[in-house]
Amino acid sequence: MTPDEVSAAELLSFLRELADSCVNDANALKFEKAPRRHVYTASAYGTIVELSLGILALVEKHELTSLSVFLRSFLEANASFRYCANDPNHSKSMYASFMKERLHLAHTAVAQRKEPSLKKVSQSIDVRSKKAASNRRLGEIK
Repeated sequence: MTPDEVSAAELLSFLRELADSCVNDANALKFEKAPRRHVYTASAYGTIVELSLGILALVEKHELTSLSVFLRSFLEANASFRYCANDPNHSKSMYASFMKERLHLAHTAVAQRKEPSLKKVSQSIDVRSKKAASNRRLGEIK
């Protein structure tokens, strides 16, 4: 075997161990539906499992073109998981970001209601009440 083949074999072995570990460690997670923190933590961990298996599949098939994107996403999911697990207020920050994006979408849907991609949004929901509800929730988070 060439050094590259050895490295590839070692990487594949490591990725198999990583994927197995991710799946097995999921059993240690305690998940309760009520605290938003648990939902975000479990979601971040689910992303880690999904990406680790995707990375493994790409390497096994020698489809390495998009590997760097998957690895970056894996590291981001890992960081989100750690923040969620270690900081009780991180989920509030994530929820606030979600609410701000939702508010931005509602505002954009009203301002650009003739735009084809936003037309259904502006027609299918009461944008004004969504904006009011989002603002109210943002106020409660702070």
